[in-house]
Amino acid sequence: MVSGLKGQIEGLSPEALIQAVALSGQSGVLTVSFRQREGRIYFRQGKVVGAETPERQGKEAFFEILSWQDGEVSFVPKEILSTGELGSVEALLMEAATHQSEKGKGDALSVLLVEDSPLAARTLSEIIESSPNLHLLEVLSNGEEALWAAAEYNPDVILLDLNLPGLTGSKAFKYLMIQHPAPIVLTSSRCGPEGLSLLLLGATAFCKKSSRQAEHLAQLLEKAARVRVNRLRRYRLPVREKPGRESSSRPGNFTVILSGIGGFGEALEFLGQKTWVPEEAVIWVVDGCPELAEDLAEVLRERLPWETVYVKATTIVRGGTLYISSGIPAFKKGPVLEPNGDPERFWNAMEGCVETVVFSGVKSVDVKGVCPGKIWIRDPESSPAPDLPGSFKKLAEDSLKLEDLIRLG
Repeated sequence: MVSGLKGQIEGLSPEALIQAVALSGQSGVLTVSFRQREGRIYFRQGKVVGAETPERQGKEAFFEILSWQDGEVSFVPKEILSTGELGSVEALLMEAATHQSEKGKGDALSVLLVEDSPLAARTLSEIIESSPNLHLLEVLSNGEEALWAAAEYNPDVILLDLNLPGLTGSKAFKYLMIQHPAPIVLTSSRCGPEGLSLLLLGATAFCKKSSRQAEHLAQLLEKAARVRVNRLRRYRLPVREKPGRESSSRPGNFTVILSGIGGFGEALEFLGQKTWVPEEAVIWVVDGCPELAEDLAEVLRERLPWETVYVKATTIVRGGTLYISSGIPAFKKGPVLEPNGDPERFWNAMEGCVETVVFSGVKSVDVKGVCPGKIWIRDPESSPAPDLPGSFKKLAEDSLKLEDLIRLG
């Protein structure tokens, strides 16, 4: 290494700089400046003999400097008199990785990212690392690595790409759920039949690869990490033929389904068992995964007896049809559905018999002024994601006074 090397860390990690100095076998001081903080690592003949930052000395200072991912760096060759040694560079770097992992788990929710595309991995890593509530444990490029990493780290949540080389994302998911169960969020350019099958096998959520990922991925992972994976199970959705009759022009009754992160399998199984009625319109509000609703509408068209419509524009409501929405839609007399409605007015605009079915993970759907009718609520005691909107919690508390309140176990 040349004398008096100075520069800015850009595309080169502190680990790489330390390894370069160690390989050179030189003595000197590596100085790293990061956000008005300065740290020094002392080398004697390529071995680390000391480290310091304003608050720390020795190994703790070494670990802190390694966590600085940008800044300015300089190396000044000079004779270092110390005869001690903090440890070999290889051992110190391994210990630092363990230290950072444990620190992350203590301070935030730990995330294991499995993604084979370097560009996608970088984008997803930046989103995860930018959240103060998430800690990225490691980025892995295939399913085999995911299995040993899950055993090693015991992550709070796994973000798993469906399209992996070798052991595919689908197979890796199944092995993970058997050997090292954890909340798993799937990611791909589309959900498709494969993603649907894994939601039925207990996948917690799905995040579509798109320009909108940065808006919701961090919050999605935080919610997914709190799902009680030991309460997830396999759900069934049989393929059902379309009825020979045409849909009714105007619905006489409605079923509203609410489901969120951890509750998609429950809702799918419910739809698989529900009887098709030509006079009934079904409205499914998919909460927590903003771009999942459109993919579900596409893949379910061939699996369910209902005509299936994704609510993305003004839509006339007909009986015998399933409407899937990314949030509470606007419901107007006519009847007409539009995206982005007012929860307080949604139920009141429906005429006829109304049933509301509440599955796991819908805390962020704040429902006020629920109209009288039959209300099914997933039992929080057995639910993998027991969060319920405040208004439904109140109904549950008053259940002895509401004869129509039925709780699903």
